[in-house]
Amino acid sequence: ILLAEHLFGVFVLVVTPTRQLAFQLADQFHALGSSVCLRTVVVVGGMDMLKQTKELVARPHLVIATP
Repeated sequence: ILLAEHLFGVFVLVVTPTRQLAFQLADQFHALGSSVCLRTVVVVGGMDMLKQTKELVARPHLVIATP
């Protein structure tokens, strides 16, 4: 079953200590999850909050964030 068929929101929250690690993990999840249409979002400080909010409203399957 493709994850894209599920209408629910976030399945996984990954909290990382650094912004660099968050983006590295997002790249890896994107590569590994492309066959099942995995949607990922990175939420970190210092980035456009409106853009990140819009990405969260789209109900990704995986959220990678920094504290």
